[in-house]
Amino acid sequence: MNVQPFSRKKEQQGFTLLELLLVLAIITLGSAIIIPNISNTDGKLFAAQLRDLANILKYNRRNAVVTGEVQSAQLFNLFDDQETIKGHEQRNKTGHKKGQWYSQGAVVRWLDKDALNKTRMVAKPLETNNQAKPAMLMVQFFPQGGATGGTLLLQQGAQQAQLVVNGFTGKLTIHYPEN
Repeated sequence: MNVQPFSRKKEQQGFTLLELLLVLAIITLGSAIIIPNISNTDGKLFAAQLRDLANILKYNRRNAVVTGEVQSAQLFNLFDDQETIKGHEQRNKTGHKKGQWYSQGAVVRWLDKDALNKTRMVAKPLETNNQAKPAMLMVQFFPQGGATGGTLLLQQGAQQAQLVVNGFTGKLTIHYPEN
């Protein structure tokens, strides 16, 4: 018995139109899912920093009332100079104390009423030099529920939010100014 292996008379060269369309559809669906997630990372980082800052302030307020002692929230702005970067790397190795907040590209400052555009409630953009950006801010919360009070402005690029700390109650409210 003589068995011959299966052989094609005509060799297939290239891909069929159906195979090409299927691959193109898969690539299109994948890019439709991935690209929007990549492009909005700045907004997500800003929102995460805002939540973190609000949680630090709320934590200190609760802790002051529960313990009966004055609590201080320390808010640190990190700039691009070498000393601050070294301090930030050291903090990452050792951890940081509760009640401390470190920026990740955003800048927090006290909002002075002169910098506020009354009609749109939008703060003027920060100057580019570091003198306009304080290295550390402190908000104190008292056992009776009060706080040093004031309006903090958190800015990162064109995004900004105002955190209002009520001086009498210590409660925190967040406002998103219209752009």
